[in-house]
Amino acid sequence: EPFSDRNLRAFGFDMYSEPHRREAMERAMLTGEAAMTRKVTLVQETNKDVQPGFLLYLPVYKNPAETKTIEDRKRNIRGFVYNPFRAHDLMDAVLDQFNDIEVEIYDQDIEKENILYASDSTLFTGGELKNRESEYKIDTAISIAGTQWKLRISSGNEFGSIIERRQ
Repeated sequence: EPFSDRNLRAFGFDMYSEPHRREAMERAMLTGEAAMTRKVTLVQETNKDVQPGFLLYLPVYKNPAETKTIEDRKRNIRGFVYNPFRAHDLMDAVLDQFNDIEVEIYDQDIEKENILYASDSTLFTGGELKNRESEYKIDTAISIAGTQWKLRISSGNEFGSIIERRQ
């Protein structure tokens, strides 16, 4: 929903036919918990403003009281409630007030082809990762709904005031 515009492109698409979507759906069904895909190109994307995305699936069972075991969950699966997310739109909204840090999010490993989001649009120069000098930088991993993302967070040029830097 809504059944208009970009969403018409997804109508009738078999999500189970794509490996990352299928893996997340199976994980959701077997665990009974929300499961997120790895980086995908959403079917709703057009040729304009294309960005990576991901989906979050929640299993729906015919008889929720009978989902104690994996076999129960397999037997009772009815379908999924899901939501697609456009990574740039989501993260730009989340990080809107944080202009003094740079955030990069990668699907699994920190490699160019795995970039899901970068707050700095000039992250890549000449097809290579740009090596920025930052006063503060950390690489860390987070797991959300069974999917691991690598984060690289660094201070931007405006991080802290001049007086704080001198202290």
